[in-house]
Amino acid sequence: PVKPDSLLLKLRYYLTRYEEELTDTEREPGKTTQGVEEEMATDSLEQYIKLDEALARLKDNKTLYKTLLNTFRKSTYWDQLQRQIADQDFAEAAKTAHAIKGMSANLSLVEIYQKVALLESQLKSGFDFSETLAQLEHAMEQTTKYIKILAEKL
Repeated sequence: PVKPDSLLLKLRYYLTRYEEELTDTEREPGKTTQGVEEEMATDSLEQYIKLDEALARLKDNKTLYKTLLNTFRKSTYWDQLQRQIADQDFAEAAKTAHAIKGMSANLSLVEIYQKVALLESQLKSGFDFSETLAQLEHAMEQTTKYIKILAEKL
């Protein structure tokens, strides 16, 4: 189990450089999550992002969560995973999938987490993963869409 205080300290340490990339509107204090669900279909949002769970994990630090979401969205792990699979480097692809799984779990990106956990298992065991990869790609597209919307609303 991860201790919330330790997680916050480590995240602040490693994400300092990303904080500088935020625009003034992204830094706007005092925004709440109220109304976010009203503008998006709640069922769809909850299918991809457990917002309340994520904010509880970060002690309701919306600025940090927004920074983490944007960092996840800008990361190159997804491209790296696709490249490794195309190169049939399944051992490295499983490691990349594991990294994505950890990030998605910490950010409560549930659909990505579920699909990438299955993909990691399939990559390690040699099972056919083509359907899971397609489902993960869809989850990545949808989650990225919601991340962009949340980044504007938080």
